[in-house]
Amino acid sequence: MSASEVMDQISQVLLRDGRILTDGERKLLTDLTRNANQSGDAALTDKLARAIGETIAQRAFGLLGSSITRQLLQPREGESNGQRARIYGKQPQPPPTRPPGQAPPSPPPPSPSPGSVEHSQIFAGAALPQFAGIARDGDFRLEELLSAADQIPASGKQPQPPAPHPPGQSPAATPAPPSSLPTPSSSQAQRPDLAAVAVMELPEILPAECVVLDEFLAPAELQALTQSVLAREAEFRISEVISPGVPGDTIDFEHRRSRVLMDIGAQGNAVAERVRSLLPRLLPRLSHDPFTVRDLETQITASNDGDFFRWHNDNGSEAVAKREVTFVYFFHREPRQFRGGELRIYDSLLDVDQYVPSQNYRTIVPQQNQLVVFNSSLAHEITAIECPSRAFADSRFTVNGWFHR
Repeated sequence: MSASEVMDQISQVLLRDGRILTDGERKLLTDLTRNANQSGDAALTDKLARAIGETIAQRAFGLLGSSITRQLLQPREGESNGQRARIYGKQPQPPPTRPPGQAPPSPPPPSPSPGSVEHSQIFAGAALPQFAGIARDGDFRLEELLSAADQIPASGKQPQPPAPHPPGQSPAATPAPPSSLPTPSSSQAQRPDLAAVAVMELPEILPAECVVLDEFLAPAELQALTQSVLAREAEFRISEVISPGVPGDTIDFEHRRSRVLMDIGAQGNAVAERVRSLLPRLLPRLSHDPFTVRDLETQITASNDGDFFRWHNDNGSEAVAKREVTFVYFFHREPRQFRGGELRIYDSLLDVDQYVPSQNYRTIVPQQNQLVVFNSSLAHEITAIECPSRAFADSRFTVNGWFHR
């Protein structure tokens, strides 16, 4: 079998996997590719092909990593039957049994006929002019495009305004939207403020799952963020920590050393809001239940020579118990003038009512313009940083954020 045939087979497997591309996304990309080819713009077609390949590969790598770690954590032959296996992700459940004589459930409704108009086709037609500028400036975020497509009704019809009511007649009461109460996740049940609301068994291990997105900002956005932060050096303050049982925030140089900026400015907020827009797509890849975001907490951190942050949970005390998902966006001045500052995310073991690090961890080496998203309950740390110049401009910078339920 030739290399080309192998690549074709791999492509077919990836395109059929619903965890990598939903049916709507597949149709959307099909329409965009067809329209790009019909436009006759070779640069546009090539740019789109590269973007699709990079996005699918990134999603596939995440699934591959989860599969490999799941295999590694399976009990090996010869181990004691009493040894607990660490399983990543959800295990398949057997189909429910039906009482004798009961008919099987009705099949799902058929897919739309080939002649029907899908929301992906509508969005593809609207988005094609946007692609015309790709070959010129290279500013292209496929994840944002797919996320935006998911917001269009699946029927392909655009929302219509309410019908006018006759003069003098009060409008009909608008039905209230369905409740959007979040399903309590494993990390929520350990919180004191939820003890009276829900009681559930916590998993004994939280695997070190995370999502990593490279080239998160366009080059112009990254440059604007970096320049804005460097100009605000005087506004940074020494980092504080929250200690269980200790009221308020405290400075503890044995646990954390860095400086933070609480007002992240317009450029920092743009990063946070972009992550918020992608959150519905990221949660399934984190094996995290959907939840309603009640608040978004942010800050910018500058870490220089000798700075670090020992292991901790981002929601390990009552004051921050509502944090559900953490994100870290890395950026720095180039060429990079520091070493270290790695983000270590641990497989976390339940110890009474808090998760503590195991011996296994995943290391994220900070890369320019890179985003990392993970469960706030996971134990994690920042390794010590070496920055010989000790200049503020040479620091390791991050935009940090926490989505509250």
